[in-house]
Amino acid sequence: MKTIIVYSTKYDFTKERVLEIATALQSDVKLVNINEEKSPSLEAFDAVILGGSVFMGQINKTLKAFCSDNEATLSSKKLGLFLSCGLPDSIGTHFANAFPQSLLDQALVKVNLGGELRLGQMSFGDKMITKMMIKANEKEGGKLPTAIPSAIDELIKTFA
Repeated sequence: MKTIIVYSTKYDFTKERVLEIATALQSDVKLVNINEEKSPSLEAFDAVILGGSVFMGQINKTLKAFCSDNEATLSSKKLGLFLSCGLPDSIGTHFANAFPQSLLDQALVKVNLGGELRLGQMSFGDKMITKMMIKANEKEGGKLPTAIPSAIDELIKTFA
């Protein structure tokens, strides 16, 4: 089975998870960072895995547009969706905002890969906002975002 993983990443957490997924699938997998290759063709692939990082409540606009523009083609593929989101309590809302309803209904798997705060890589503005969010989260007794390895396992199991 030929698989394409189309993803977006802001601070490379998602890219690292996508590389883990591709390695574990041990099949013909093409990786496409939608920020670098705007309109990959899906015709040659049996399966498509789509996802990206949630930052400030949204996914990458280019990925969101790609999903909408290719909705008809995606409906004929084995489909998996993922988000990298450090706020698991709101993941349903993030999926609803990120993907067209038809893709959400069709997807064989929808997983949250978790997240990670990489302050050292962030721009000044992103760092300031993130630090405020961390302080608010600490006051409420919340945990910092972390990866969710079981989500990767579920995705791999579905597409292996």
